[in-house]
Amino acid sequence: MEHLLLVADSFRESVLGELGSSCKVIDETHNAMVVDISEARARRLDGAMFVYSHFPILRKARIGNVKGSAYAGLLLRQVKALGVPRSSRLRLECYDINCKRGYSAKDIEVSVGTALEKDGYCIELKSPDVLAYVVLLNGVCYSGSVETHGRKLFIDPFRIYKEKRVSRAEFKMAEAFDTFGLKVPRVVIDIGAAPGGWSLCLARKGAAVIAIDSALLDYASIGMQGIVVKRVRTIRHGDLRPGTILHIKSRLDKAIPLLGGVKADMVMDDINAGGMESAKAVLGCAAQAREGAVLIMTVKCLRRNVGKYVEEVESLLGTQFRAVQWKVLPHNRQEITLYAIRK
Repeated sequence: MEHLLLVADSFRESVLGELGSSCKVIDETHNAMVVDISEARARRLDGAMFVYSHFPILRKARIGNVKGSAYAGLLLRQVKALGVPRSSRLRLECYDINCKRGYSAKDIEVSVGTALEKDGYCIELKSPDVLAYVVLLNGVCYSGSVETHGRKLFIDPFRIYKEKRVSRAEFKMAEAFDTFGLKVPRVVIDIGAAPGGWSLCLARKGAAVIAIDSALLDYASIGMQGIVVKRVRTIRHGDLRPGTILHIKSRLDKAIPLLGGVKADMVMDDINAGGMESAKAVLGCAAQAREGAVLIMTVKCLRRNVGKYVEEVESLLGTQFRAVQWKVLPHNRQEITLYAIRK
């Protein structure tokens, strides 16, 4: 059956290797592929390292020389043909519309959504029962629908998070929470925290964050988000309040003795260094992580042999952490995010 895959473009060769030789690529663009794969392999895609998400293609039609408002009519017919019950709460998402022809994806969604409502469909954007999607790639219109079962499902992963951010890195942490199904920790250690995106994301969720970095955080932007952030010389247990960020402006090796016996529920590492250097930094504060604590770490991948590189990093961390899942998240670039547990 044909499936739409949202993929990490910088790891295209790795994506094809993960899919296997039996996979047939039907269509593709820079961050999406339509492939013909078996149902058994499609079910395993949830755990794929280089695929953000995947959706079944139920219908397809060649677009031809369609222009202007005729797009809306074409997409409306495709959505209706999917057979979604009018009683279902429906969200419609369009992706990769050719804006040069005068209509953006948002224009199309509003136009088609309005027409569906007039025809008796129940349009629900925030908590839909069904996600219907239409994807235009290289002159072909692909469409399908899936039941959400309460999950956050988006055809375009870059449209999920809209809040103001301190840095692009904050998107990666938000995506990690959704992808790995993480719970909000009580105390977090953020290694290499500047400018503070990951720390802010966790403090917003209610965690007490110890941010370690010899560079400054973006105190002004963090404060504008209603989060208490202050620079400290040592950590006192009474200061670890929910929704606060305590910044130790120091190198990691000098900061560890200042933690005062604190045991963290989560360790985060998004430092701008190679995977082995990042792993060594994490091991340097492993004693400050309680048993069962979560590790979220990005691994910069500049080698072609990504699989071997991942094995090397996992082996180094293995004395203290058990790897659970590796995943390229939508806002990762040439890097992979690791979810691990403290042994």
